[in-house]
Amino acid sequence: MRGQALDFLDSNKECSDWLNSGGGNAHQLLSDVPILLQPTSDGSSVGGSTSGKPGSPIFVASGGGFYAAGGGSVGGFAAGTYGARMTILFHELSHQLNIPGFVNDGGLDTAAANRSLANTQLLLQHCIF
Repeated sequence: MRGQALDFLDSNKECSDWLNSGGGNAHQLLSDVPILLQPTSDGSSVGGSTSGKPGSPIFVASGGGFYAAGGGSVGGFAAGTYGARMTILFHELSHQLNIPGFVNDGGLDTAAANRSLANTQLLLQHCIF
């Protein structure tokens, strides 16, 4: 999946420029960041997580939208599809790149879910998977 994400980034200037707008290097960070599986129950509303610190691991939830077993959708893409996986990876990467307007959406309450949705919508305005 990392290779597909890097290929996407290399071939999509608008997405790459937006991801780099916070002063970071999206290609370099995506090349190096650990991407780890986080065990969760099926149907988890969390697709992924990160501390937000550049280079810290990106965790994908085993029971979330990264995998088909998670059910539901991510950014309008069915769980487990290319679009859902790319949305989750790039959403978490965006936290590490300090992109203007991309806010901390940690937490499991309604406000956090609304912030996460707004972040995903902002991502999808610039990165069309």
